[in-house]
Amino acid sequence: MGRGRKTKYDFDNDATILAKIEELARDGAQDGEIATYLGYSGAHFSVLKGEYPKISNALKKGRSPLDFNVENSLFRKCIGYKEKVQKPIKVKEKYYDEQGRLCEKERVEVVEYEETVFPEVTAQIFWLKNRKPKMWNRQPVEEDGDNPVIKANKGIPIANWLKQEMEAAK
Repeated sequence: MGRGRKTKYDFDNDATILAKIEELARDGAQDGEIATYLGYSGAHFSVLKGEYPKISNALKKGRSPLDFNVENSLFRKCIGYKEKVQKPIKVKEKYYDEQGRLCEKERVEVVEYEETVFPEVTAQIFWLKNRKPKMWNRQPVEEDGDNPVIKANKGIPIANWLKQEMEAAK
């Protein structure tokens, strides 16, 4: 295959370099950082990804657990959840000593309780716009002088609908 100049690594046969690319991707490294680690420019690394499908597959395989975690976190923010929280509190103990004087003793205790994290509307909007874009993305808005006009992508013009309703009422 006429790929031009030989690359620094044998991406077709060297499993260790592909494993390293996958590891870097799993650690959250961006393409530019991976390219720098390998000794390539970001632009050349993009070309290599197109020429060697194994590079793209290693990147996808490395990033899939990260994507899964982000999706789960976003989903939990959408629906809300409960979590156990530990919080240190100061406890004051009042008592009287042998001479009848009022004394105080303080100590810190760690208390565990369940906290409710309520659903976030912003996360819900983000989820819906990305999962069902046709249903949840806003309609395009056109300016008609000072009045914004929503341009509907479906249905019939209101004038035609009124005309049909008037004819149906006769």
